[in-house]
Amino acid sequence: MGWEWRCFFPLQWFKENDEFKRYLQGIGLPIQEVKDVEVDEGRTDTYRCLASLPDSVGVKTRGKRPGLEVKLRSSIFPEISGLEQWIKYVDVKTTQVDQLLKREGFNSKEDISLASELSVTKVRTSCTVARCSLVFDQIRTSEGPVFSWGSISLEHSSKNQIINALRASEIQHYLLQCKELVSGGYPAFVYEVLSRSD
Repeated sequence: MGWEWRCFFPLQWFKENDEFKRYLQGIGLPIQEVKDVEVDEGRTDTYRCLASLPDSVGVKTRGKRPGLEVKLRSSIFPEISGLEQWIKYVDVKTTQVDQLLKREGFNSKEDISLASELSVTKVRTSCTVARCSLVFDQIRTSEGPVFSWGSISLEHSSKNQIINALRASEIQHYLLQCKELVSGGYPAFVYEVLSRSD
């Protein structure tokens, strides 16, 4: 899968930040209407949260596809919050998740079938910036004090390419103004939302 830098923010914050929207449109992101996503829009994925490995293991049912998708964080770049390397496995049976985690060095004593779940409906827009994929997701969660979120990410097989893209852009400058920013991949976001729901 490769390297990914990602942050999440309440969609209302983004709606009120016209300057950031114009900046993203100016670098090529085709953002049209920013609105709360309805459940029947986009694709709905159901994430399972392993509380013992909240930000390093992602397990989800992707839309209506059979089997599970498992993402394992293989590396982080601590100098830039949210910059992580992921390995993805598809069509994994529920009964195979524990074996896969152990084989890859992730020790969890939790039963994946009993893990907390969060449904996430997303509408995605993307473009290419500095040879990286720039992705903007408008998200609706099934739980939490805030149901509508936005996410922005840069994705590439090369960590250095993402670092260069971040340094050449003002994306981080705008995002640091958000007080409720969640840095990291979808597993960290799902854990954060579920924690706020308790």
